[in-house]
Amino acid sequence: MSAAMTLTVIVVGLQTLPAPGANVQPLNPTRTWEIPVRMMLSGVTVVAAVAAADALGSFLGGVLSSLPVLLSIMGSSVHRAAGAPAATDLMRGALSSAAGTLGFLLVLCYAPQLLGPLAAFLLALTALLVSDSLLRWSVLRAATAQPA
Repeated sequence: MSAAMTLTVIVVGLQTLPAPGANVQPLNPTRTWEIPVRMMLSGVTVVAAVAAADALGSFLGGVLSSLPVLLSIMGSSVHRAAGAPAATDLMRGALSSAAGTLGFLLVLCYAPQLLGPLAAFLLALTALLVSDSLLRWSVLRAATAQPA
């Protein structure tokens, strides 16, 4: 059920995002202190997720360390530095990579008992590549089918 919901969010999200921006230029020059601060915020997020897992259980710790939480840090900093088109491209990339990750994790969850660890890992890598390629193909096909 979770996998079906995730696929639905990916497909609807990619279909509702605006067309990719062309050659996004930074609006604000990056200050020398920004990258270390972003790294620190991401590190604090991971440490907080580990602490939350100890205090609240592994499920809530996993929720706090999930991609949406990390994207909230990355998306806001990209939006500030390069504007909305760049932040949209970041979110599009995150949604696009989520399908491959979902395929990889589903295979890796169920296949090791049947195939053994090595074969399951190789099959999971194949699932990642195939699902990523199919998603990119379908998005490109839909983009070329729409009138300008």
